[in-house]
Amino acid sequence: MLNKKQVDEKDIVFTEEARMDNPRRQEIGANIRKARENVDVSIGKLMNETGYQLSYIEAVEAGREEVTTQLLKDVARLCGVSVSSLLVAPGDDGMSGRQDDEGVQITDQWQYLTLDEKQTVADFFKFILEQKRVKDAELDKKYKTIP
Repeated sequence: MLNKKQVDEKDIVFTEEARMDNPRRQEIGANIRKARENVDVSIGKLMNETGYQLSYIEAVEAGREEVTTQLLKDVARLCGVSVSSLLVAPGDDGMSGRQDDEGVQITDQWQYLTLDEKQTVADFFKFILEQKRVKDAELDKKYKTIP
């Protein structure tokens, strides 16, 4: 059941649960804000350089909105960092093995997959990337003020 906390002018309902349910999005937003602040790029300058609305950039930095690939690229360019550095969790070098929710170490199993299994994984990632492109286009249409 939704617990309405705030409704914005577009009737998008934000709940406390929606704000807190995606720690990964919050990490990325914090990385963007930190990168921007490290090189003294104001949020206004970021808005002017990227064409995204101020409310969208603030929502991304707060972890309330998903970030577009284009905004990641623009932030990286303006701040002189890599896109991957904006995606890496604090303290994570991006190279070590991951742990699942139960603390079980996950290792690279790619080498053990058959060609058919590798193709299935590749097809899945293509599907995910296409879905990301669609979501990015929707966010651009909604929040981008300059093409």
